[in-house]
Amino acid sequence: MKTIFDYLDYRRFLADYYEEKKDNNQYLLWYMGYHLKVDEKELIRIMQGNSHLREHTLPLVYTYFMFTHEEARYFRMLFRNETPGIVSDRDRMYRKYRPPSHRPRRFIEKFWIKVSYWMNFPISPVEFGRSK
Repeated sequence: MKTIFDYLDYRRFLADYYEEKKDNNQYLLWYMGYHLKVDEKELIRIMQGNSHLREHTLPLVYTYFMFTHEEARYFRMLFRNETPGIVSDRDRMYRKYRPPSHRPRRFIEKFWIKVSYWMNFPISPVEFGRSK
């Protein structure tokens, strides 16, 4: 079986784990649901990509799969990137470190007009693509 680091979607990881192990244990779906405190039908919906785990079940996932600290952090990152309503680490990092070219045009325009006045070199609005 692939490791958790080979996946970009935690639900795909759960589905692959289930597909690999279900031949050896016919009660695997019940067993996973029991340990993760998730109904079997809900677990199927999660593995199909139609639903998400709840955040309070993450520690149960870590213990069920016996994740190391790094694997647990990676699983949590995958969970946060996929779950709506949670600001993902990817979005947070993008907002923090995005290049200036991705900032709104109005911000850039106001910034350079202020800089030009500080330097006593006024910039006209025409230079920003606007007419007077």
